[in-house]
Amino acid sequence: MSDQEAGQEPQEAPPQETQAEVEPQTFSADYVKELRTEAAKHRTEKNAVKEELEAIKTERDKATEVELAEQGKWQELAEKNAAKVAEFEAKAQEWDAATAKLGEALEAQKKDLPEAITELLGAMSVIQQLEWLAKHQGEYGPQAAGQPGLTGFNPSAPNGVNETDQQRVQRLRRQTGQADTIFGSP
Repeated sequence: MSDQEAGQEPQEAPPQETQAEVEPQTFSADYVKELRTEAAKHRTEKNAVKEELEAIKTERDKATEVELAEQGKWQELAEKNAAKVAEFEAKAQEWDAATAKLGEALEAQKKDLPEAITELLGAMSVIQQLEWLAKHQGEYGPQAAGQPGLTGFNPSAPNGVNETDQQRVQRLRRQTGQADTIFGSP
């Protein structure tokens, strides 16, 4: 028995996709080879220029050393190199100290945050983490809600109601560009 005989209307056929929507744009093998050859040529030229620049710098440094040696100024050359080494060592110590302090400060700020937020922050660089924490300072943690483990007031929530952990994770993922879906599990 057909659909019409049973008193049912025939269903409309789904719209057919056009051929342009179904097939991705393709390029000929010759065109792709041409593009790859051109890119390789540019890389080769860039590397050659880099090598030439390094060679010129090396030759210049050697010429300076030879000139000083010929003039009998070995001591001046040694002092010049010792000063550079001392400067680099001082900068390295400053860098190490600053990195350690930065890590301590970041860990202290992340200490009271919920696990879901620390996971999101873990996917960011140190600078991005510090920027995010500075931007959202006071929104999370015990001081924000007055109770441990609860979130602070969320002005974007309906009627100013606190958001759940899942809602917070979804909102943070949307803000950081990591959102897969708005509803449902991440």
